[in-house]
Amino acid sequence: MGAKLLLADDSVTIQKVVELTLADEDYEITMVSDGASALRMAREIRPDLVLADIVMPELNGYELCQKIREDPELARTPVLLLASTFETYDPERGREVGADDHIVKPFESEELIRKVRDWLERGHAVEEPAAPAQTAAEAPPEPAAAAAEATAAPEEESFDFELTDE
Repeated sequence: MGAKLLLADDSVTIQKVVELTLADEDYEITMVSDGASALRMAREIRPDLVLADIVMPELNGYELCQKIREDPELARTPVLLLASTFETYDPERGREVGADDHIVKPFESEELIRKVRDWLERGHAVEEPAAPAQTAAEAPPEPAAAAAEATAAPEEESFDFELTDE
């Protein structure tokens, strides 16, 4: 089995949508309906990623995220908060509690899949050793060299885009 995901959302509908959306991915998904259960489960299963609704019983998503950040065993686990158009996401509060990202419900399936994949890759990358110190050969160019680069022919630009049904 692949990465372990913990989904904390009191909506059975959202639980089912997330489960169906990620069904073709190699993820083991554990679902709970409240923040206190999510914290207990996170400590038990050590998920690779947590998805948490910002409004749910016992501990809301922000509170859950803060508790995860305070736990040394879980502190580096990526946390994505789920908000709806009725439960507006508060970016300042999200930063304060250490949330990594958020998703607004209802979400596009591809957006959820992309964000989960991206954060799982980043979560594993965090544990890699830091890059070695810069050597003199790798140091930023001197101002004269930077000016020469600025006057050189421009490189061809590339654009990434995604087609959607919207």
